[in-house]
Amino acid sequence: MLQSFRRKLGEYAELTRWVVRDLFRSFWGLVLRLLTYRFIGLGCLMATLALISFYASRLESGEDIEFIGRTFDPRTSLGLLIGVGATVLSLLLAAASFSYLATERAIRLRAAYEQFCGRRILALSRDALHLPVPKEHHRNPAVYLHGLARRTSTYSGRIARYMADRIVPSMLVLLLAAPVLLYIRPGLTLLVMALLGLSMALHYRLSIRAAQESLQREAAMIGSSRAYRHHLRELGSRLEPAGDEELDEPFRSGPFEDHRRAEVLFHSVGGRSQLLSDLTLAIVLAVILIAFGATILREGAGWSALLLYLLLLRFCMVHVRTLMSGIAECNRFYHQLREYFRFVEAAEAVGPELDLPPARIRCGGRIRISESRSSAVFHPGQVVGLLRGGVLDRYALPWTLRRLIRKVPDRWPASQVQLVSSRTPLPPDLQAALTSGDQELQAVLREAMVAGGASDRLMQLAGSAFGNHRGETARLILLVCHALRQRPRWLFLDARVLTALEADVREEVIGLFHDVLVFIVGRKVILFTDHLAEVPFAGYAVMLHDRVAGLGDAIWFRRHAEEIESHFAEDQREPAADSGAEEDLE
Repeated sequence: MLQSFRRKLGEYAELTRWVVRDLFRSFWGLVLRLLTYRFIGLGCLMATLALISFYASRLESGEDIEFIGRTFDPRTSLGLLIGVGATVLSLLLAAASFSYLATERAIRLRAAYEQFCGRRILALSRDALHLPVPKEHHRNPAVYLHGLARRTSTYSGRIARYMADRIVPSMLVLLLAAPVLLYIRPGLTLLVMALLGLSMALHYRLSIRAAQESLQREAAMIGSSRAYRHHLRELGSRLEPAGDEELDEPFRSGPFEDHRRAEVLFHSVGGRSQLLSDLTLAIVLAVILIAFGATILREGAGWSALLLYLLLLRFCMVHVRTLMSGIAECNRFYHQLREYFRFVEAAEAVGPELDLPPARIRCGGRIRISESRSSAVFHPGQVVGLLRGGVLDRYALPWTLRRLIRKVPDRWPASQVQLVSSRTPLPPDLQAALTSGDQELQAVLREAMVAGGASDRLMQLAGSAFGNHRGETARLILLVCHALRQRPRWLFLDARVLTALEADVREEVIGLFHDVLVFIVGRKVILFTDHLAEVPFAGYAVMLHDRVAGLGDAIWFRRHAEEIESHFAEDQREPAADSGAEEDLE
């Protein structure tokens, strides 16, 4: 248990250092202004306490007060009382003003850091060769990246505000106030510290529960979202309206009830933390009154010291409660922030770009299509039909490479692998060629196609498509040519790109692949058996449940098309993680 506690504490410390370093590195000016305003406000409050304590001690002792060359009797001087009152009012107004300025800067910091985190996810998605996307999101990594950029960045912004505006100032106040309390009453202060230590241990357990409840809430939100969609589809398929009893039944148990309970637990952590702090404060104040009161009754003096101690301790307890509440709030999003931290850390890691090994594909799934080969090797110039689910984009491509081919480098060799899909953007010069008919831009088209190895016939077909205002055909041809002029070893080509082309154009496009290993990727068996039947495929690979489940030639693929389609349809029906649920963060 002790080792687990140390390990968890080390993880918290590592994550805290990273966030603090990230904040100061990116927003040091805003953080410094926030802390300056906060400490000036706290200084005004401390000065107020010191002035009240000083005035109370002179009232008790009856000693005169000397100020700017004049002597005042604290028990009879109305002017001194008014002056002390005006000074206290000024200090409290200044404290309130600087506290407002600090809070306003904290809100700005939260918004700025949230935007910064979202932008960093987009930047890494653009620049990183390999993104550490969990395997459950491999079919559509953009959904996972969207969750990081939207929700997790919001969590990070909120944690940044708590750390800069609550946790750090409260910790520094406690460090400054502890020596004063020890000087006034060392034994009593040590007893109070022991009680606070016990309270912090309970707060730690509360924080651990808060983190677990946050994960439970996310899971409950996914289940509730799916249940809403299911019931809406069910109601939409009927003509007669549902009765109230039938409508209320799903909310009595199941995903809706689980979501309700998870929401209550998630949002009650702040109240539980405050309750624990208030109970600790009540016990501490009772101990102080009893200990101090016994001394005062025995010695007949010390009321001013009691007042100072109570005021200072009350001030410290407020910051203890703020500190514990801030830690509990931050810990609600600990797992999400750790996920963001690990993602950024892994994506920013620089590694060598290695050469691709031979394309040796092996079957390794728990489902095996009948009469499938156990392995096959493919070479440049051959075309492989690949049936897989989900969206194939630059985020999913590294994962697909590792699953498709056993011995592949950990990092995506971007210079050797190209991807062409209907979503692939064209470079600015080629995109301009599709929006203008100038002769110079026609030359740009021809140059790009020549660089891609296009034949004269293909250039004529593309030019005809361009001239007849059927720009999509020319655009798809240019996508292929642009990819090929990058000189890749492997090309992943979305089957919908080929099916969008006319048969004669498609034949010419296939002819460009004489020195490239091409994977034509589709999500429907019919694309390969009907629409792309004339393509000279060297083999077919079927991916089910994240593994290669079938491997064979054209005869094998056609013979088992129905079996493949049934397995593939079942695989496609598996529910994916729902990251679209909205978060109520307040």
